[in-house]
Amino acid sequence: MAGLNKWIFATHGFRYPLLLSSLHMLSGVAVGYPLGWARGPSPPAPRPRARIYLLSLTFCTSVALGNLGLSYVQLDVAQAVATTTPLVTLLLSGLLGGRRHHPLQYAAMGPVCAGAACSIAGGLRFHQPGCGFLLAATVLRALKSIQQS
Repeated sequence: MAGLNKWIFATHGFRYPLLLSSLHMLSGVAVGYPLGWARGPSPPAPRPRARIYLLSLTFCTSVALGNLGLSYVQLDVAQAVATTTPLVTLLLSGLLGGRRHHPLQYAAMGPVCAGAACSIAGGLRFHQPGCGFLLAATVLRALKSIQQS
């Protein structure tokens, strides 16, 4: 999806990343509601519904921030930042959820993050706000994983 969005930004000069995010979400609603209606069961109770809305808000915000970041930086930089999502998920689950992870899980993240850093080392065009958007999107993707579990 990130590759397609970057192609839209770069090839067609599309300058409205939040509009693209909105269209993405609206298409999800346009498909999701008819499928939910066809399935038939009643809507969830208020407490689970609030959790679903919070998860939806987290997901939509991460997509929007990712698209904002893509409009400023190269795709390989965005992909390298996105590879750190499992590490951020481990850290957030420990900080927010109090979960304890095996040290080998943290050690396994080292080569992944180092490989991502090496892949962009030669051709990095750093744009501070764009990378900030991508980092925020990465944190929200990690938070979304924690919310889903």
